[in-house]
This record gives sequence, C-alpha cells and structure tokens, in this order.
Amino acid sequence: MGTDEAFAREIKGGSDSREQIVKRKLAGGLLPRTKVRKTVWSRGEDNSCDVCELTIASQQVEVEAHLDRSTALRFHTRCFDAWQRACA
Repeated sequence: MGTDEAFAREIKGGSDSREQIVKRKLAGGLLPRTKVRKTVWSRGEDNSCDVCELTIASQQVEVEAHLDRSTALRFHTRCFDAWQRACA
C-alpha cells in the first residue's frame, strides 16, 4: 500500500485526497490564502496537521509555516505542498 492510500484510509476511512481536503478548507475559511513569511522544517513534535488533522509524529518532517508574528500553521510535507499548490 502506498503512502497516499494509507493517508486516505487514516482520514476517517474517507477517500478524499489532500488536494480535496485543502480545497474544502480554503473554501470554508479553515485554511488561509496567505503568503508565508517564514517556513521551518523540523522533526515532528506530535502536533496536529492543519490539513489532514493527523498527528505529525517524531519520525516525520513537520513544516511550520509562519504567516505573521503570532500565527503559525503546521503540516506534513505533502499536506504543505498541496496547500501551496492550491494557493498558487
């Protein structure tokens, strides 16, 4: 099973792709269409991903996207990439 298949199964048994989830969250105002000021890539710290809402485990890469001085979103790398593509 590929990682995308595993991803779809983990999201409440759903079949939505990352792209579908991002589009739905952008349309509903749950994700912003904002330019990122600063991006930090580090080891996961068990935070929830702002796209898929799954935990970003310590063996995964966490992308922290700072929108301004007080707002940061956290993503799995593929979820971050999907968000960036949708906002382009």
